[in-house]
Amino acid sequence: MKTNSFNKKQATEKHVKANKADEENKLTNKNRPFTMDLMTNREREIFLLIKKGLTSKECAIALDLSVRTVEVHRTNLIQKYNVKNIVELVFRINQEERIKNKHP
Repeated sequence: MKTNSFNKKQATEKHVKANKADEENKLTNKNRPFTMDLMTNREREIFLLIKKGLTSKECAIALDLSVRTVEVHRTNLIQKYNVKNIVELVFRINQEERIKNKHP
């Protein structure tokens, strides 16, 4: 029984540390600029197709990937930029690009 309670304690501590790291990451992300510079090449490819209005399935076909792979990249983008959904990310990056183009 002691082993069991020890494992539960370890699991709880690990969970608390992970949540704390996640919260710190979110705070850092709030100050992060909304530019495509932070994206991997694959994330950028998928993002640009989504920006054009393609669905995950259409992106998968265009890039010869599985739909699941595209959805994982979408999820990674949402988490990386700390936005609620992909539409918000497209909006914020477009907004940032407009500001950048006004002030060279």
